[in-house]
Amino acid sequence: MLPTTREFWTLLLAAAMAVPASAAVTAVLSPSVSSPQPVGTTIVWTAIGSSSDPGTLDYRFRVRLAGGTFRTLRDFHPSATFEWTPSEREGDFEVQAIVRNKGTLEEASTNASFGLTPLATQGTAVLSATGHRLVVLYSAPSCAAGSYIRMRFGTGAEPFSATPWKECVAGITSNALISGLRPNTTYSAYHEVATQGNVVASTGQGFSTIGLPAWLPFSTLSIVKMPVATSCFAQPVVLHSNIAFQPGEITFPIATDIWGRIIWYFPRLATPEQSGATIFRPLDGGTMLLAVNDPSSPLVHQQILREIDLTGGPVRETNVERVSEQLVALGEDRITSFHHDAFRLPNGHLLALTSVERILTDVQGPGPVSVIADGLVELDLDLQVVWSWNAFDHMDTSRLATLGETCVAGQGGCPPVTLAPIANDWLHSNSVHLASDGNLVLSIRHQDWVVKVDYQNGAGTGALLWRLGEGGDFTVLSAQPSPWFSHQHDAEFDDPAVPLLSLFDNGNVRRASDADANSRGQVFWLDEARRLAFPVLNADLGSYSLALGSAERVCNGTYHFNSGVIQPDLIAQSVEIGVEGQIRGVLQSSSTAYRTFRMQTLYKP
Repeated sequence: MLPTTREFWTLLLAAAMAVPASAAVTAVLSPSVSSPQPVGTTIVWTAIGSSSDPGTLDYRFRVRLAGGTFRTLRDFHPSATFEWTPSEREGDFEVQAIVRNKGTLEEASTNASFGLTPLATQGTAVLSATGHRLVVLYSAPSCAAGSYIRMRFGTGAEPFSATPWKECVAGITSNALISGLRPNTTYSAYHEVATQGNVVASTGQGFSTIGLPAWLPFSTLSIVKMPVATSCFAQPVVLHSNIAFQPGEITFPIATDIWGRIIWYFPRLATPEQSGATIFRPLDGGTMLLAVNDPSSPLVHQQILREIDLTGGPVRETNVERVSEQLVALGEDRITSFHHDAFRLPNGHLLALTSVERILTDVQGPGPVSVIADGLVELDLDLQVVWSWNAFDHMDTSRLATLGETCVAGQGGCPPVTLAPIANDWLHSNSVHLASDGNLVLSIRHQDWVVKVDYQNGAGTGALLWRLGEGGDFTVLSAQPSPWFSHQHDAEFDDPAVPLLSLFDNGNVRRASDADANSRGQVFWLDEARRLAFPVLNADLGSYSLALGSAERVCNGTYHFNSGVIQPDLIAQSVEIGVEGQIRGVLQSSSTAYRTFRMQTLYKP
């Protein structure tokens, strides 16, 4: 009996569905070494993707402990490889690669299991070399649940340093990167386990470091003024966020003690393709945030926001194109770079400064003019955009840069210029800080303002709450002829309990009318309710830094200021000053430095 017409089409559809269709996008994932491997092994993951449709492929890499939640190591990017160095614990992990056709947005994912084995297998701690000459991996035996463990290390000639305490996991070893070591030096290391207030220390083990790589152009450090008895010796580490200031210059971040002895370095920025890249901020726990250049991007400059560990290896990262994709979906402008600053919020999210560009007509000049502004993006634990701010939407675009700064494509110190041959560098913000009231403090260099943005811990409107500086909302209570800062850097409240705002006053506007004007370290007591500003420190730093710079309050009633680029020799000075205005110490570097940070250890800003 022949089927009816309806039955015929039903059978035909069923037959068609039974034939497997060729997938438009496919993915295969493989590691550089076979599983399992010891904790601390570097594994390079490669995803091989293909698509039957035209379009460019990009790749996302994610990882999770078996049974846990996936976290993004790298969000969508053209690179099909990712370097992963898991050094915290052993276990069974799952790595996922997602391949996407950017033209069709079709995706395919593939997972691979990978086992990590413990190094401390005989109940004794193990010290292992890493790919960094001044970083050692310390692996301790497992400790009881509910206890806490940390590693201590030193030469015996000075107080021992310590890694942060972390909670023990039953049956799992504890591992930490030991960093802050001098070259060609012998150390002893041991671990401590704290259980209900009772601390038990292990037997110490000795190890030695080797010399610095001869092929790297290390900065030359010298003490211009010796620290005095009242200096801050409790924060003996200086992280120098060195940055190339001239075309073709090769430099890279280092850390020293306050005597200028090198204890860490980050050589991955010591290449011509990374010119202008530098570290933004160190984070609690021993990682750092920075923006790096991306030769695979047409914009190149500062296209990748990356977190690194103390070996310099990537922990996680996203990029301008991926963040822009999310912003455009929300009806916002694309961004063109990450620049100057990023930090970790209390909830673990990241907040970063970005650049945006628009054509404005008859606003900052006759006819259409390209204008560069700044934005802010908040990224969640999986590096996805959850809040954003755009200065074009909240600031007076008719107020020009106070010294009329402009940018051309490829100009050092400028974001990418994409819409015209030349753009007005309208704002050039250089730091962002979370205040104790949950709002953001933004240093806007080319407006000579520090502003507070309505953030409210992610629930704010982005409106400006106040503007501090010449022509702003505050009255300065000072009889000095030039109390206000200009072209400043690194404005922040150092102590949430005290309304003291510190900043580095480059002083470019003062310098324009006085060739002898120097940069200053400034601290203001702010009465936000009455809009009053009282300068409690206005210290002449003895030199002029036309760009770069940082400021922070440190221990023992002192402040630390960085004069980042002192001409004509293009040197930097880290200056410690007491509240009375007297210089308590000066450490000089042959490399220009975007910022310098005083730290207790490399784990504790």
